[in-house]
This record gives sequence, C-alpha cells and structure tokens, in this order.
Amino acid sequence: MDRASFEIVDATESHLPGIQAIYNQAVRETFSIWSETETTLDARRTGASHASPPASGPRRR
Repeated sequence: MDRASFEIVDATESHLPGIQAIYNQAVRETFSIWSETETTLDARRTGASHASPPASGPRRR
C-alpha cells in the first residue's frame, strides 16, 4: 500500500479562508467545537476566535 506524503507548514494569510471555512462548518454542524459562534477572517488573524467556553456548557441553536 502506498503512503500519502505531506508537509506540515506554518499557516499563512493564504490559509485563513480555508481554516475559517472548516471551523465555521464544525460550529454549524458538529459538537466538536465548544462554540456556537462562527468566526471571521479578522478574528482568525488576531486569535480572537479562541474564546473560553460558556459557563453553562455547550448549547446549540
């Protein structure tokens, strides 16, 4: 069986739209992210989307 190869690189500005899309899809459709608020590109740039979970635990709309 062939193994896939890949390279791990530091994220750059060009990666942000993809990161945002993956994160927001997980917020909308899964319970794997402890947030109910989608992120913006500006929040991804500053790290502001890494907020603490709500005190009452996870909630879904």
